[in-house]
Amino acid sequence: MDGVKQTAKRTNRPNANKATAETDAKKTIETQQGKKTAGGPKGGKTGFIGIIVAGLVIVLAVYGWQNADKSKLKNDLEQSIRNKEKEFNLKLNEYEQDVSALKEEKQSLEDEKSKLEEELDSIMASTTLGFTNAELGVTFKYPISYGEAKFEESKGEKGKRYTITFSKNDKLVIGGISPDYQAGSEGTFSDTRGYAEKGGKYYFKSFSSESEEDYALAPIKTIEANGSKILVVDKGSFASEKDAASSQLSPGEGSLGAILNLNSENYSGMSIWDKDASSTPLARFEEMLKTIQVK
Repeated sequence: MDGVKQTAKRTNRPNANKATAETDAKKTIETQQGKKTAGGPKGGKTGFIGIIVAGLVIVLAVYGWQNADKSKLKNDLEQSIRNKEKEFNLKLNEYEQDVSALKEEKQSLEDEKSKLEEELDSIMASTTLGFTNAELGVTFKYPISYGEAKFEESKGEKGKRYTITFSKNDKLVIGGISPDYQAGSEGTFSDTRGYAEKGGKYYFKSFSSESEEDYALAPIKTIEANGSKILVVDKGSFASEKDAASSQLSPGEGSLGAILNLNSENYSGMSIWDKDASSTPLARFEEMLKTIQVK
C-alpha cells in the first residue's frame, strides 16, 4: 500500500507542476496585458502633450524673436528721429542767427537812411525855396537859383488859364487851364487839364480835345510823389499823335515835361515844362517833381 501510494504521489506530481506552470503563465500573460491596457492610453497622452509643449516653445521663440526685431526697429527709428530733430534744431538756430543779423543790418541801414534824409532836408532847405498855392491846392520846392516864383491867371474866350514863372529861369514854365477853357489858338503843352488813364493807357487832356482819347501819351517814366502819379514826357511821348495840332502840345525837341492831375475846383491839371533839358538833367528834374504835394 505504501508503495502504491508513493507511486500515486509520483504519478500526480508532474500534473501538479504542469498546472502550476500554466497558472503562472496565465498570470504573466494577464499581467502583461494589464500593463499594456493601463500603459497604452497614458503613453499616447504623454506624447501628444509633448508635441503641444514643443509647439508652444517654438511659437514663444518666434514671438520672442519678432519682439526683439520690432524693439530694435523701434529703437533705430527713435534714434533716427532724434538725429533729424537735432539736425533741424541746429539749422533753425543758424537761420535765427542769420535773421537776427539781417534785422540788425536792416535797422542800421534804416538809421543811415534817416540820417541821410535829414541831411538832405537840411541841404534842400538851404538850397531850395517852397511854393504853395491854395487855389491850385499844390505845394512844391524848387532850386533857389530859379529866383522868385510868380503865379498869374488870365482869361480865355471862356474859362481861365494859369501860369507859374520864375524870375531867374525863363525856361521853366508851369501851367494849366480850367475845365471850361476855350481859346482861338490850338494851345501848347501848358494848356492842359491833366491826363486821363484808361486800360493802362494815358491821354493828354487839352481844351481842343473832342474826346479824352484824342491825344495818346507814352510817358518815358511815371513817378509816385506823395500819393500823386506824375507822368514824365518828352517829344517822343506824342509819337502817336493823330494830327499836326498835337505837335503843338508836345514839349518839343530838347525839352522835358511832366503832367499831373489836381483836385482844385478851378483847375484839374498841371504841366511842368522845362524848355531846355540840357540845363536841367532828368535826375534834377525828378527831384523837383518828387517834392510836389497835391491837397
